[in-house]
This record gives sequence, C-alpha cells and structure tokens, in this order.
Amino acid sequence: MYKIIPSPQPAVNDHLESFTGELLSTRELQIVMMLFSGLTQSEIARDFNRSRNTIRNHVANACKKTGKCSTIELINWYINSILLLEYGRTFEQIATEEIIE
Repeated sequence: MYKIIPSPQPAVNDHLESFTGELLSTRELQIVMMLFSGLTQSEIARDFNRSRNTIRNHVANACKKTGKCSTIELINWYINSILLLEYGRTFEQIATEEIIE
C-alpha cells in the first residue's frame, strides 16, 4: 500500500531561493515534507519505489542546498520556512515572544 505523496508548496522553494539562490528539486522538497511528517528514509524509499540510497542522496543534496548538515536541521529549516511564509517570524522569534508576554 502506497501513501499519498505530498505536492510541495512552491512558496517554500521561492523562500529558499531568496536565501540561497538555489531551489530544491520537487523530489527533494517532497522528501523533506515526508521527513517532517514523521516517515523514515526507508519508508519514503518504499513509497517512491526507490532504494534507501537514492533517498539518502536526495536528503544529502537538500542539506547542501540549504546549508544544513542533518535531517533534524533540514526539518527545522522546513518548519521555519513555513512559519516565515505564514507569520513572517521563525520558531525562535515566536517562542521568544510567547515567553516575554
């Protein structure tokens, strides 16, 4: 049974390009979204019918393009990209505001 593979939000990639000048591929962005949703690289490989090494290569490419060196940092980048797009602030800024108030 295959899971529904998410469609990346173009605005996230636009946000990335504004910071790094480089876009994630559609597949790289899909994989980041799937990691964010809690899937492992092995589960993602199964859903895409690809090897785990292929998924690992996509993750490594996404890490290079975003300047992040781990899956956790990549997921954190994704969360902050969404927050910046929706609220104009990062998680750290939002958390600091909550503590101050």
